[in-house]
Amino acid sequence: MTQPLFRLLGPAVCAGMLAAALPAAGDDSEPRIAVDDAAFTPAVGANRQPVQRIDHSAAADQPYFWTLLSANAATLDQLRRAGKLPIQHAWRRYIGSVVLESADPRKLEGDIPLDLGTAALADKLQYEVDHTPSHSFTWRTWSQKGTLTPGSWYVFLKYADGKPVICQVVNGAGVPCVYHLEVGPE
Repeated sequence: MTQPLFRLLGPAVCAGMLAAALPAAGDDSEPRIAVDDAAFTPAVGANRQPVQRIDHSAAADQPYFWTLLSANAATLDQLRRAGKLPIQHAWRRYIGSVVLESADPRKLEGDIPLDLGTAALADKLQYEVDHTPSHSFTWRTWSQKGTLTPGSWYVFLKYADGKPVICQVVNGAGVPCVYHLEVGPE
């Protein structure tokens, strides 16, 4: 399984990278999205699952980044109002601590908006919220950047306003969801 960056670098390092305010754990009045599973994969099957999990790729390949997200009832209300949820996969290539592939610092080339839910599906998702013990709905989504150049690639999950989707809380600080893929030469 793809490991979030905080498992690779350690929670203290990642918490220092970016901290975010979080609603209280039991607070369902605020929209909240969680990452239940994530993987780099060469393809996504008809069942909307990754066909294989990978942690490295050749430059000629065009891997996907797949995520299984869950969200609470307040998030469903937001979906009804906005028509979709503003989540992005932000693909970044690094050499050391320097990010490459940048165009505009506010919106980098690797920011891929995801179609996370639609207002038309709200009633179906409401049924899931009403009939699951967690009172949440799940959504599978994926993105593909295209041909990746060799190097260390990271995918950050973020909202359209640039705030990170939080994967874990360490010492009261939110640790963003960040995933790593090593891309070698062809």
